[in-house]
Amino acid sequence: MTAGRYFDYTVIIKQIQYFSKQFSTLSMFFSFVQVLSKGTLFDDRGKGEEIMEEKKLTGYPSIDKPWLKYYSPDAVSYVNERLEYTMYQYMESENRNRLDYIALEYFGSEITYGAMFEKIEEVAKALRQHNVTSGDYVSVCLPNVPEIIYFIYALNKIGAVACLIDPRTNAEGILERANDTSSKILVTVTDIIKEKINLIAHDLVAELIIDVCPTDSLSVHSLKSAAIKFVYLFRKPKYSSDKFCSYKSFLKVSEGIEASTESAFEANKAAIIVYTSGTTGTCCQMKT
Repeated sequence: MTAGRYFDYTVIIKQIQYFSKQFSTLSMFFSFVQVLSKGTLFDDRGKGEEIMEEKKLTGYPSIDKPWLKYYSPDAVSYVNERLEYTMYQYMESENRNRLDYIALEYFGSEITYGAMFEKIEEVAKALRQHNVTSGDYVSVCLPNVPEIIYFIYALNKIGAVACLIDPRTNAEGILERANDTSSKILVTVTDIIKEKINLIAHDLVAELIIDVCPTDSLSVHSLKSAAIKFVYLFRKPKYSSDKFCSYKSFLKVSEGIEASTESAFEANKAAIIVYTSGTTGTCCQMKT
């Protein structure tokens, strides 16, 4: 064997298997090679990584962790070292020197990491002022608008939990999920699901329903975006309950507040809750 070259014994085994069907005298040799192969093998990528004998699979990905085979030991160690961060802490630490980089793009509007962090802080302060503290739940029923990012990370920053609800869920499903977590606040876009929210507003445990406007994060950078902004200037939504408030009104309480209180990392503490669709039975709650 030449230096730096590795052989894949599994390939040799397959070849011997074929010939062993033709020549019974090779059967014993095949068994012998199989025994040898149960030790340390080398792959054929020329990197010399050791591939240990596969363990018996349980069928549960959370236990078997099949994805780990695609990562080197150094990569796994790198991730494990960073598990002692909250979601917000990790994202902030990885991007604090990239504040001018683009983090989000929304219909042509570019939002930098610096601007995004400012919005997250603004939402976090407002949540604190509305008595949302560590361990509390807030239901976020939003489409793909920048505000869904702001709320998820703001909640994580102060130690609260985001209960994510698909806006396409029916009224009963939204009510069930929001009340199941005893969410203090429901964040949504009434332009999209106005009828559903109006139906359940009085039955919600939540004391506040925040109405996000689709143009809140839309900057005037083109004729099209300007036209959309102009149309929404005359938007006067009719609410069925005094629980409703606009996103802009919600943020006003954060004015004058110096900083939000950042929650310390706690291992095994939930950050996000999602629900299965329930198409095959009762929907199930999953914590991350």
